[in-house]
Amino acid sequence: APVLLCNYMDVYQNEYITNNLKFMRGSASGAEIDKFSLRRGDVLITKDSETAEDIASAAVLADEIQNLICGYHLAILRPDKERMDSYFLAKTLQHHRVHNQFVTKANGVTRYGLTLSVINNAKIPVPPLIEQAEIAKILSTWDRAIEQVQRLIEAKQRQKKGLMQGLLTGKLRFPEFGEPSCNKAIPDDWKLYKLSQVAHIINGGTPSRKIPQYWGGNIPWIAVGDFSEVDRFISDTKEKITELGFRESSTNLLKTGELIISARGTVGAVAQLTKPMAFNQTSYGLRANTKLALNDFLFYLLRQFNHKITDISHGAIFDTITRDTFDYIELPFPNLHEQRKIADVLGKMDAQIDQLKKHLEKLLEQKKGLMQKLLTGEIRVK
Repeated sequence: APVLLCNYMDVYQNEYITNNLKFMRGSASGAEIDKFSLRRGDVLITKDSETAEDIASAAVLADEIQNLICGYHLAILRPDKERMDSYFLAKTLQHHRVHNQFVTKANGVTRYGLTLSVINNAKIPVPPLIEQAEIAKILSTWDRAIEQVQRLIEAKQRQKKGLMQGLLTGKLRFPEFGEPSCNKAIPDDWKLYKLSQVAHIINGGTPSRKIPQYWGGNIPWIAVGDFSEVDRFISDTKEKITELGFRESSTNLLKTGELIISARGTVGAVAQLTKPMAFNQTSYGLRANTKLALNDFLFYLLRQFNHKITDISHGAIFDTITRDTFDYIELPFPNLHEQRKIADVLGKMDAQIDQLKKHLEKLLEQKKGLMQKLLTGEIRVK
């Protein structure tokens, strides 16, 4: 008979199994359906994993879902309703004291697994049923707030992606600047420039590792590990160099607001500096030619047209870009006023996304603290 499968990743990635999830479709025999059918209030845990830490992730089945069957590598815990609240159980299994019992007993070399006896013999602290339900209610309020902020972040990111696609190709324009380019590649008043025309390309370098006096100073020094695929700014670096290291090596200093683009490894990753920094030879510094381009605008343009860089850069061993690469990449530029407006709008969106991410971190931190106190009885719920 056709069934829906609740899989490992459904449990691993979610704390609540609801109707909104997209389940895999499969088929099962009558005996399998009898044995593995899921009911509302069941708690599922992952019983096999690549690492011991990932074992015993828990999720509660929050909705009644027709024809839903438990998939592989999962165990079903069906609480006795008169003694145990499902939501409380799922939360308690995530508490590190309980979770560590599973981690220490998970056996395996390449894969870790839990036996049924380990699951059956795990000890959990259990308050009265009414208190369990209250604790679960408090924690699920935090979960809902966390989920709302995550959804907001995703929505903002989609909105920003759409705006970037429109604004950086001229398909979408602010009315004061002219007509959008409906069926042309770019608007009539925009120009195509080579990257080497609109930006000064600056080389980086590494002070000798053999001379300790070059290292541990206060000049931030950027290596590829300091880049992030998502963040716009680099505000600090893992390593710092001294004035002497700076003077006696081939590195250069980029100013606040200037750009850096990775030339090896994750090719074409681009970031903007929040303060002056030196950098190594696996990246290039870009300083906008102020008559033609703004650093802020150039940052978003390079993010949008990143594929043009990566298409050119396929090297023999690993992808690389050289100084010549910048002669081959042509990008569309409006006038400086329009560049400013586009960069400001996208910058505001980035700032909003950052605020939401900070808010999310705070909520996650608060939830962690609450779980610690509520699930150990340090705070009792009246």
